Amino acid sequence: MAGKRNDRGEKAAEALRTYTSEEIRTVLTDREVEILRLRARNPGDPRPMTLKAIGKIFGVNRERVRAIVNASIRKLENHREALELERRQAANQARAIREGVDVDALPSRIVVNGSPRRLRDLRKMIQREESQ
Repeated sequence: MAGKRNDRGEKAAEALRTYTSEEIRTVLTDREVEILRLRARNPGDPRPMTLKAIGKIFGVNRERVRAIVNASIRKLENHREALELERRQAANQARAIREGVDVDALPSRIVVNGSPRRLRDLRKMIQREESQ
């Protein structure tokens, strides 16, 4: 159980290493960024700050801190996936135009806000376009 308790501290640290500072600033609020930074390992401290300690700083309980960390990581993951799906859709549309498909017959370009439902819909649409 102890390994699982530190799991999100590790994932918070990994998220901060994986995503660019521009992505983090674009997608997350200042509060979410600060909570992720506190939950990740602090420089010189081998352990992440506890959920309870972070909760005291922000005036929320530890479960709320856990929810914010989890939601922040999901927001970053969804944002990156949305960008990739938009890139694939644009590439599919460019390919279709090169192949002489009528531009008016193409579906309008979808800008994804990163919500899971919109990502799923865009994934399906790209799969249909790629299979044609």
